[in-house]
Amino acid sequence: MMIHDNIEFHNVGALEPAVGLNGLYLARLPRALRWQLNQRARKTGAESIGCEMRFVTDAPEIRLSLACAPPEFAATLPLRIFLGNFDLSPFQSPVLVPGQVNTVVLTPPAEMRAAWAQGGLRPKGFAPNVWRVQCWRGTAMYCGMDCLGWPWRPPMADEKPAKTYLAYGSSITHSHLDGYPLVAARRLGVQLLNLGLSGSCHAEHEMADYMANMGSWDFATLELGINMLGMPVETFRERVFYMVDTMTTQQPGKPIVLLTMFPFSRDLNLAVADPQNAATHFRDVVREAAAKWRDRNVFLIEGADILDDFTGLNWDLLHPSIYGHGLMGQNLAAKLAALLG
Repeated sequence: MMIHDNIEFHNVGALEPAVGLNGLYLARLPRALRWQLNQRARKTGAESIGCEMRFVTDAPEIRLSLACAPPEFAATLPLRIFLGNFDLSPFQSPVLVPGQVNTVVLTPPAEMRAAWAQGGLRPKGFAPNVWRVQCWRGTAMYCGMDCLGWPWRPPMADEKPAKTYLAYGSSITHSHLDGYPLVAARRLGVQLLNLGLSGSCHAEHEMADYMANMGSWDFATLELGINMLGMPVETFRERVFYMVDTMTTQQPGKPIVLLTMFPFSRDLNLAVADPQNAATHFRDVVREAAAKWRDRNVFLIEGADILDDFTGLNWDLLHPSIYGHGLMGQNLAAKLAALLG
C-alpha cells in the first residue's frame, strides 16, 4: 500500500517525478523494473490503468489537481469516480487534457449522503465514504489536492475489501475500466491489482520475480500466451514454468490460477491459420504447468470457458468487446468462487 499526501495510491508501483510538470506519475511498475522488460512493456508498465487514488473526507467540495501524458489511443484521459462501490458517472465524469494541470472538482451527491446516513450502502466491497478516482488507458499524474480547509485521510482496512486479486496478462487483461478482471473483482467483492501489459506480456524472469515478491495479493490469475506467439515453444515453456515456480515458492499457499489463451481468430480454422499449431502447443504448456504444481495450489481454467461466446470478440477477432469483457468477468468470478471459495 502506497500513501502520499494522506491519499492511498492503489495499484501504483511507483510515484515518479513527471517530466515537464510539477507532479508525480502513477506508474504501475517501477522504472527500474520496466527498464528490464521488453521495449513495449517499458511504456505500458507506466500506464495508470486500474490505479486508484483513494481518500476519505467530509468536505462538501474537493479540488483534485491532475495531469497526464498523451494516451496511446486517445486525445484525452478519462477518469471514473466512485464513492464506495457506486459509480458517479455521468454525474461526475472528468477528462484530463495532456500537457496541462486539470482541476477536477468532486462533490458527493445528496442522494448518497442521505442513503449513507441510513447505513444501507455496503453489502460488500468498499465503505460508501471512500472516494476512488480511477484512471483509464494512459499515464496520470498527481499534482495536489485541496479540500478547502477540511481534512482528508487514506481509507482504513475495514473500509476496503479484505482480499486482493492480482491479474497478469496481455492487452485483454490490461484492458480498461470495464475489462474482465475488474468485472470479476467487483463481482467477488475484492480489490484488483491489474498488471496486464498490452502487447508486451512476455513473462520475463524479472516480472516473475517482481510479482513473487509482492506481498499485497491473496490470489492471482496469469493469462499467458497470446503475446508470446512467435517465440519457440521451449522458450515459452521455460518462462511459464519459471514464473509459476517462483511465485508459488515465494508465496506458498496462495492460489494461482492459470488461464489458457482465450478463443481468437486462429481457432476458427487452426489447420489453415496456424499450420504449426502454435496456439495449441502454448495452451498445452499452460496445462502442463498447472498439472506440475497442482500440489502448490495452482489451478487451471480454460480460456474457452471464460469467453464462451465467440461473438464477444471485436471485429479484430482477438480483443473482447464491452459485452465480451462483461461476460468473461462474470464467468471468471463464478469459476474463481467455485475454485477458491
